[in-house]
Amino acid sequence: MFPLRIALPVILWPVLVLCTDGILAAQLQEIGYFGSRSSYADIHQSATSTPELSPEFVAQNDEFYPTQSPLGIASLLNNEETSPFSLSLQETGINSSEENPILQTSLLQNAPAGDSWTFQRLPNGLMFKSYLAGEKEPRFTTVWADLDGHGNIWDATLGGRVGLLRWGTEDVVNPQGWQLDMEGAAMPRLDMESKNDLTSVDFRFGVPITYREGGTSYKFAYYHISSHVGDEFLENNPGYQRDNFVREALALAISHEPTDYTRVYAEVAYAFIDSGNAQPWEMQFGFEYSALASSGVYSSPFLAINWHIREELAYDGNITVQTGWQWRGIKSDHLWRMGVQYYNGATSQYARGLTHDRLVGFGMWFDY
Repeated sequence: MFPLRIALPVILWPVLVLCTDGILAAQLQEIGYFGSRSSYADIHQSATSTPELSPEFVAQNDEFYPTQSPLGIASLLNNEETSPFSLSLQETGINSSEENPILQTSLLQNAPAGDSWTFQRLPNGLMFKSYLAGEKEPRFTTVWADLDGHGNIWDATLGGRVGLLRWGTEDVVNPQGWQLDMEGAAMPRLDMESKNDLTSVDFRFGVPITYREGGTSYKFAYYHISSHVGDEFLENNPGYQRDNFVREALALAISHEPTDYTRVYAEVAYAFIDSGNAQPWEMQFGFEYSALASSGVYSSPFLAINWHIREELAYDGNITVQTGWQWRGIKSDHLWRMGVQYYNGATSQYARGLTHDRLVGFGMWFDY
């Protein structure tokens, strides 16, 4: 049975999401913003692929009228003197960004950037985004779950992946070009049935090189992963034989976004150095339903499924399913998610050998 500290968030978080969205939507209506999730996503995608909204685009998409979108208003304000839609802005009572501090501090900052390629240090956004349901992806994560046959455990990931160098466009949502990233994380598991003793912890470090063209991304990466058993666990289990699991591997992956809300991907990795139960080959593939562009202050649902296959398991592995609600930053493209997780297969804590885990719980995930 779930303890109260796990059951309460699972019950209350949908209510919190709906109340928060309702309050923020009401505030936006008071200042004259009537954007919707669908209109904002469509306007955002079009605006980021062209330097400004064209009259032809607006005429063909009258249901997504520019004054209903932050990007539409920002684009029109930047072209007040020449825009044929100046009258529409006057009708809304918005004649310039100086008259509206909300536009001045938020909306105009999201005006679409050009398509020219530049050299950038520490760029915003990623060319190849982390797998939402990948259990070994560096990010900030906390998951409280029931481990079948044991009780309640607390899995966490403390880390992330960031861009170091980019040769490409400055777009945050749909960047094009080349990028060098760095990633790293510690992934501990705590035993909630034993005063949160540290059971085990995996460490990961990697250097991906990524490329994106259109909605397709590619990744070539080096990564190291090693696993260690916690001191408290060894004290409570003096005869336990730990697995000195180590992988030094090269990975090649491809990701494709057929729509603004869906993504499919596949990855193959080969370990040129391995230790313990580790064997050279592993593969991942998965599907995601997640809005790829910010929907403003509104949350949106997500669903992520990841299959992870490993040679040491006779090419068996595990499946992870996550679903819930997400928020994506308008300017940063940072992603925060809350929801439920189901995990079934070989344990994700490699120091525990080839044991089988089945987990059901509540989690929160944050990606840069």
